Amino acid sequence: MATAKDLLLEFNKLTKLEQETFIHMLEITDMKVSDIIGLVTRERFANGYVCPLCGSVYVVRNGKRKDGTQRYLCKDCNKSFVATANSITSGTRYEAITAS
Repeated sequence: MATAKDLLLEFNKLTKLEQETFIHMLEITDMKVSDIIGLVTRERFANGYVCPLCGSVYVVRNGKRKDGTQRYLCKDCNKSFVATANSITSGTRYEAITAS
């Protein structure tokens, strides 16, 4: 059986249109985008904080966005990110809608 990590890797191979279609299909099945965001966050940080951009474990909290979402800073690549960066919901408008 595929793990959540395997599914996320496959999802990232889809085009933006295919990703949006998939998210829309999940909404029809009563799965909330906030559930997906929670799943992505738990899966990504299950073994501690890891930078989704470079894979470094030297990550610290870095304040919050206006909507209250926790931001993180990678000490190796010096990039700031949120838990859902490079995930199913990143780059979609659904992330902003669920935060309000």
